Amino acid sequence: MMGPDGFGPSFYATFWNTISADVFEIFASFFDESIDLTRINRAFLVLLPKVDAATHPSQFRPISLQNCIMKGITKVLTSRLQATIQLLVDADQTGFLSGRRISENIVYAADLLRCCHTRKAPTIVFKIDFRKAFDSVNWGSLLAILKARGFDDRWCRWMERILRSGLTSVLLNGVPWDWIPCKNGLRQGDPLSPYLFILMADVLQRMIRHAWGLGDLFHPLVNNVSCHVLQYADDTLILCRASPGAAANLRVVLEDFASATGRDLGDISTSPSFLERIVRDGLPLYRAITRVTVGDGRHTSFWLDRWLPGRPLAERFPAIFSHCTRPHASVATVVTLGLDLQPRLSLAAEAELLHIRCLIDDTRLADAPDTRVIDSPSAPSFFSREAYRMLSPPRPRDASACIAWGLRLPSKLKIFIYLLDIDRLSTRANLFYKSCAPFDVCAACPEIETGRHLFFDCRLASDLWAQLDVPIPAGPFSVWDLRSPLPLPDKAWQFAAATILWAIWKSRNDLVFNGKSTTPSSTLRKACDDLLLWRWRLPIAERAHLDLLRSYILTRAV
Repeated sequence: MMGPDGFGPSFYATFWNTISADVFEIFASFFDESIDLTRINRAFLVLLPKVDAATHPSQFRPISLQNCIMKGITKVLTSRLQATIQLLVDADQTGFLSGRRISENIVYAADLLRCCHTRKAPTIVFKIDFRKAFDSVNWGSLLAILKARGFDDRWCRWMERILRSGLTSVLLNGVPWDWIPCKNGLRQGDPLSPYLFILMADVLQRMIRHAWGLGDLFHPLVNNVSCHVLQYADDTLILCRASPGAAANLRVVLEDFASATGRDLGDISTSPSFLERIVRDGLPLYRAITRVTVGDGRHTSFWLDRWLPGRPLAERFPAIFSHCTRPHASVATVVTLGLDLQPRLSLAAEAELLHIRCLIDDTRLADAPDTRVIDSPSAPSFFSREAYRMLSPPRPRDASACIAWGLRLPSKLKIFIYLLDIDRLSTRANLFYKSCAPFDVCAACPEIETGRHLFFDCRLASDLWAQLDVPIPAGPFSVWDLRSPLPLPDKAWQFAAATILWAIWKSRNDLVFNGKSTTPSSTLRKACDDLLLWRWRLPIAERAHLDLLRSYILTRAV
């Protein structure tokens, strides 16, 4: 789109032969700092709604429409900065940098957290998302950082002139308003802004590393490694060893970072997670599926837990429970201190009180912790998987899944064969249906590449099965319906059939991605190589059957 001067990219492309000398003169004037940038460093501020029917300023995203000549200058500066910024910014910063992927940080964070969970290592996971990150950049702090990082005086003067000469007009309903001089922040849409921002954000990386050097912050698992600060532009994830001192030191570092970069800690948008509320909301369901064997009674609710046969006491004696002033009292508290009831009980409550006192008199506490178990005959103690099973709706048993997951094959093959059997494999037909592929035609023939066609009906696949003397059933069928060419146990044939299908899939991928065509015989030989590699996964007694099948396949792969 065009900036305030009305000259868009198409104008420069069309009339380049006419205006090129003037453009070169502007660039030369910028280089020797003789140009008045206030005449060209102007932009329209356009508000793009983030949601439908936006009504609040926070629901809009501001975008700057700069003059193309100014954007060309900053683009040249960006190209120069890109050549060296990889050396200036920490490897854990993945925003806007070519060759770095945010997925690497995601995988690392997930692996580290899983490892910390397995080792029961206390860990602080601190997520920071700076509100209005680009808009709150302090120019004085940015210029000081550039000088500290070794940028020469000419570059710093260029940056200062670009920042301080900017004028912006808000474009409302296509009508520009008065020009506003810029005093703070970086323009969204300027090619130079992201790189200046990540240079500023890199200060936090260095401050964290400095705190580790002073012995304040540590990696969750290793002492001689600094805690990691994973960044994607302004999104920051800090993982460090948990302790009260670490939390206090982390706060000091963040306050120092705010002071060093001109930010205010109020700019950090926080979303607290009230774990107590989450746990409290889940307690009724938790108590409904569990039963408690009372030991010392300290962690069992007298009224709400099921620690006696039948329903909880609050449900069995609702009248007296309605007069209770401490509904969450533990069994130990009630047995030791007695009931705490409101005065003037109703007649129904008086009658129920006699039963409750008899229960209290008969209760004997032990010097052992309470034990909570799932209220299910198959669960001797509380397991998350058993709770999940009880809360999940009943589902019909999937015979195909049972066979696939029961094979002693690598996990990738189990997933592959299961997806094939339920027609969820990434064939061209499925990808085309999801608008992820431009066409659905098989790479080896003009037919539609469905799962059935690829693995059974295509020329390569049909010739392969014919060589093995394995008939293909008519109509819809499961891969487990294929008949073994030899009288062997089902598991041996299922193991071999899955491996053959995997070899067909790899041959197809070789053709699609590498342009290499194969023959049925070469595909069968590759399947035999995999069978030889994976036969050690089987019990010794079952390997003989697989070896017999492998020998048969080799004799047919001619």
